[in-house]
Amino acid sequence: MQSTGLDTLAVNEFIDPERWSVGEVAATTTPLPTDLDARIKEANERDSKLEEFLDVLASEYELMGINGLKDRSGLMEHRYDAL
Repeated sequence: MQSTGLDTLAVNEFIDPERWSVGEVAATTTPLPTDLDARIKEANERDSKLEEFLDVLASEYELMGINGLKDRSGLMEHRYDAL
């Protein structure tokens, strides 16, 4: 589902299609439709505590290796991570 969503963002040039074609996500300057922008801002305000929590996970915890988030969550394979 996420790849399909990112494909749609690339087709509509909300993310750079060339960078997406090599597996990278980079925002463009294409403005979001007003109603979508308002819905995103509303969701961000409503879920601000969740966003803060995810930011801490992404910035303060290792993703890879034994005891990394991949290992501890069991959601992603970690055994072959280069350490």
